[in-house]
Parts: sequence; structure tokens; C-alpha cells
Amino acid sequence: MTSRFQDLLIGNGAVVVFAVMAWAWGRTVRLGRPLTVVQKGMLLYASVFMLGLANTMMIFSWFDWSHPKMWAIISSWGVLLASVAWFQHHRGTRTTVKKNSD
Repeated sequence: MTSRFQDLLIGNGAVVVFAVMAWAWGRTVRLGRPLTVVQKGMLLYASVFMLGLANTMMIFSWFDWSHPKMWAIISSWGVLLASVAWFQHHRGTRTTVKKNSD
């Protein structure tokens, strides 16, 4: 049986390993050049989603709560992150349009 600290370490460590591997793969695809803004954003949002997913599942297992509630929380977390990404994208396009119209 693992302790809660080990659960925390393994779940969050897996997210860090994912982020490093995804960054390395992105650099490989771009032949060593830095990642584009879109790639950096995708990497950030994917890592934050996985971090929330891992910690939500971990907390639900600690308290032995029901699975339907867990999936509802995970879905809500995904919708929240998608909304933030959408807002950030449209905020960026709005300022770009204003700059081009001057």
C-alpha cells in the first residue's frame, strides 16, 4: 500500500515527465528550433489539464467517493480550461485586429 505522499509524488511527477517529453518531441519536430506560440500553449494547457486530472482522481480515491462525481468534476475541469483557452485566444485575436486596422 502506498502512502498519500507517494500518490502525490507519482501523479505530479508523471505530469512533469509528460511535459518534458512533449517539449522534447516538439523540439524534434521543429528540428531543434524553439516551439511556436501555439505549441507552447497546447503544452501548457495539456499539462495543466493532466495535473488537475491526476489530482482529482487521487483525491477521490483517498476519500473513496463515487466515480460519477469524479467524472463530472473532471469534465468541469476540462470545460473550464477550454473556456480559459478560448478566452485567451479571442483576446489575442481582438488585439491583432485592432492593430491591423490602424
